[in-house]
Formats: sequence, structure tokens, C-alpha cells
Amino acid sequence: DRDARSIALIARDEIEYGLGWRYRPEAIRGFMHDRETLVLVARSHEDSSSKSDVAGFAVMTYSDIDAHLLLLAVSPSHRRKGIAQRLVAWLEKTALYAGVQTVHLEVRQDNDPALTFYESVGYRKVELAHNYYRAPDGRTENAWRMQRVLFEIETPSVGSDS
Repeated sequence: DRDARSIALIARDEIEYGLGWRYRPEAIRGFMHDRETLVLVARSHEDSSSKSDVAGFAVMTYSDIDAHLLLLAVSPSHRRKGIAQRLVAWLEKTALYAGVQTVHLEVRQDNDPALTFYESVGYRKVELAHNYYRAPDGRTENAWRMQRVLFEIETPSVGSDS
């Protein structure tokens, strides 16, 4: 329950700023109990106590051949330590074992740091989704839909001898 609250607060402050708060603790708890969703938590053990804090997290849903990275964030005090890269790498490895071909995600059109990060780990922009994000006051923001193909299924060409 403490993790759900910590994740929700980081999501509110680092992902959902200006849009209202959709991913509240109860929504995160729902993801934690969903068989088709993986919630991955990176912990910090920087202080001398045995208690560890959530340094970052990722939430990914899975279907038969696709996965959707819903949320990925690292708290500001833990950035530039490779946490996001390790979270994405772990999720992609797990997705490959599950037979997932492609991972999809959305990023605010003007979120240059996130776009740069995702491109650096192999994601590419595939479509601009107009008015994708909607704030409680009715204001909207565009998002880039991005994807990474983890593997492609080769199909024999018609008329081949093999």
C-alpha cells in the first residue's frame, strides 16, 4: 500500500502535472493486482535505515503480442543514475519471454527529455495523437505515439524454394 501511494505521488508530480490526477493510489493498487499488468519498482537504499524509498517505477500492460508502457518515472533526486534504462530493459526482457513483439507508449508532444530518452533506448515516433491528454478544465495536449519492435516474425516469401 505504501508503494502504491509513493508511485501515485511520483506519477502525479512527474507525469500528470497540469492534467489532473488520474493514477491515484487505488488505480495503482488495481494495476498491482491485475494479471496482465506488471508494476516494477526501483528502490533507493541511500540512507542508513532499513527502509527503502521508491526511486522510480514502471507500469506495463501485456496482451498476446503487444505491450503498452503506461507509466515510467524516476523521482528527481534519483535521476541520471540509469534507473529508467534499467526499468525499460527489464520490462522489455520480460516482454520478449512472454512473446511480445512490440511495445507501445505515449509521450506528451512537448516533453523533449522523455522523447530523447525513449529514442535513445530504441523507440521511434509513429503517430502524433491530437488532443490525447485532457485536463479537468477541458484543455488538451497532443502526444506522440511511440513504439519499439522487439522482434519481427519472418514470413516466407511467396514462390520461394525454401
